[in-house]
Amino acid sequence: MKIFKYISITTVLILLVGLQLNAQEGMDKKDKELTQRKFLTVGTSFADFGDLNSSLSQFGYPELSENTFLIGASGYKIIKKLVHGAEVHAIVGDRAEGTNNEVSLTGISGKLDFGYMIFEPGNLDVFPHIGFGVSSLMLNIDRDMSQASFDDVMLDPDDGVNLYRTGFIADIGINLHYSVDFMKNKEGIGNMVFGFSAGYIFDPFDRDWVVNGEKLTAGPELSHNNLYIKITIGKEETGVFPKFKK
Repeated sequence: MKIFKYISITTVLILLVGLQLNAQEGMDKKDKELTQRKFLTVGTSFADFGDLNSSLSQFGYPELSENTFLIGASGYKIIKKLVHGAEVHAIVGDRAEGTNNEVSLTGISGKLDFGYMIFEPGNLDVFPHIGFGVSSLMLNIDRDMSQASFDDVMLDPDDGVNLYRTGFIADIGINLHYSVDFMKNKEGIGNMVFGFSAGYIFDPFDRDWVVNGEKLTAGPELSHNNLYIKITIGKEETGVFPKFKK
């Protein structure tokens, strides 16, 4: 984990220096150009479900894959070289089938991102970012009722359970955006922007398992620590920041 610590420190230093440079550059110009980008996002993450899978196996449930699918939306504003924005993603995990039950993992996450442009050759933008937000993961265990009798239901009326873990997340990553003007002669259309992001999400605090609003004692570890990669496609619009319009 030391490598992520060093990368985090470097990213924070880049952002702090970038803020200072952005402020100094802004003092020399009356107008500030504003670029807005809105994206649809798909991707995947690679987590560690080892402790959870051990518990599931111990009680006779099928184990889950440690890869999850991400789909969502994001939006960024860029003033000079300073980047800030927000992301919301649905987390779609594996659905594993056992002899008499099914286990699945889903969730949702949202965060605010802050970055600084460090490389802008032509239509390509490269910037690191740090982000802060929350995520919620849901472990769903469904009982197979296809072969159940009336007596089976009377003896055990529960057909499944949903267990939640919700908490704070921090994120560090790198982003590449490439803009293409497909409508060069059309005003107000804006550029199409294609992007790629990769990073690591930290889940620094312990989370409690929750069922029906009640916290459970003990339980296996299930954090949101994971590596991720995402592909984005969206639209870009450029104008003058309203506060600085004449």
